[in-house]
Amino acid sequence: MKDFLEKKILNYIDITPKDYRIIKSYFKSKILKRRVILHYTDVVCDNVYFIESGIIRYLQLEDGEEVTG
Repeated sequence: MKDFLEKKILNYIDITPKDYRIIKSYFKSKILKRRVILHYTDVVCDNVYFIESGIIRYLQLEDGEEVTG
């Protein structure tokens, strides 16, 4: 059975099972609770995130106020 990531990749390109195993080796599963900050402002981000389920809120500060992006 194909997992969620594999199904999403296959929506765009055809890959072999071997190629998928290589791609998947670069991913690490992470489960977060609600209202957890995924990434902080002014910190270099060296990750790419793939959200499998849920909602993410992007915000930035403008004149000291939070503005949803």
